[in-house]
Amino acid sequence: MMELVASDTAPFLLYGRNFLSADEAQGLVEFLASVPERRIEETDPASEFVFVEYQERSGGPSRAEAAAGDPVWLGTDWGQGVAISPELRFLQRRVGDLAGDCDLGRLLGFIPSVSFTSTYVDRYLPGGGFIPHTDGTHYGSVIAGVSVGPGSAKFALWPDDQVERPPVVELSLEPNSVYVFCGPIRHHPWHHAVRDVTDLRYGITWRTAPEPDAKQ
Repeated sequence: MMELVASDTAPFLLYGRNFLSADEAQGLVEFLASVPERRIEETDPASEFVFVEYQERSGGPSRAEAAAGDPVWLGTDWGQGVAISPELRFLQRRVGDLAGDCDLGRLLGFIPSVSFTSTYVDRYLPGGGFIPHTDGTHYGSVIAGVSVGPGSAKFALWPDDQVERPPVVELSLEPNSVYVFCGPIRHHPWHHAVRDVTDLRYGITWRTAPEPDAKQ
């Protein structure tokens, strides 16, 4: 049975290996490899699940991103995107059952279900990554990510805007693993990043809807 382990160096961060079976991971890789890619000016996130390529400001390899659910960025505003595909719904349910209040999960050994409402899938090439950032208030307080594909990566966290300093935690994201974070590290001034991707990697990130009065 997979176990979520709390980080010793960052509160409210949990990680689990072997979240997916080899067959489940292979099915996801095959599905995501079949998702088309479009230029950003050709896409309508409200009606089509496609990869859009972005060039990272760090100068590393580009990454491609596809979004589904509600809320997602529609290009000019936040709103409801295309429905989450059947190939991803089992993962939505399983991650939701796994993730919850991270503090309760550590203290009580019980993590209640969470309703994840949107997903972003990032396709990384070797050497790629996602620059340090803080997810906005259009999402809720719990974020979870699943890694599929042969590549691993590093998940880094900083407690303030000084992201040029070494991170306070750098977690290795192995293929088929899951991570969950929430609480203080979910919000500004905390920053997180994905970097040092070793091979093709799909990062499937799940987010909740914003809590009442949190959306700006």
